Amino acid sequence: MVAQGRTPTQRAHRYVRLSPQQQGVFMDNVMSAYAALEEEGGGREGAGGGRVRGAQYNRLLEMLLQDLPSGLVRTLLRVLYRDNRDTVELAEFAGGVKACLTFEGERLLQSLRPAPAFSSSVLPSHLSYASRR
Repeated sequence: MVAQGRTPTQRAHRYVRLSPQQQGVFMDNVMSAYAALEEEGGGREGAGGGRVRGAQYNRLLEMLLQDLPSGLVRTLLRVLYRDNRDTVELAEFAGGVKACLTFEGERLLQSLRPAPAFSSSVLPSHLSYASRR
């Protein structure tokens, strides 16, 4: 098995981390993650029968968001969370996973950090370079 883990949620987490969203195989990995959780919920492996429960989905979202700023996590979870007994269909599952991974990107984290203060020590080197042209 490509994605090993002690629990179905850990396996699902590993599946969605196997490739970036931009790769074609990403959706295959999302479906494998769904199937891993579906097994735990009593469905047939890979059946896509909507047997993933909100509790499983919520745990996976929390794992995916663990490195993001707490304020952003609270906001995302407020939107994405499901009641623990709800059934989460594959399309909703995939959308939630993609949303979490999108916000995780380094560019977002960089934009949340304050801009560096202007340093006048950099200016002379840029001016000398520009004056040579």
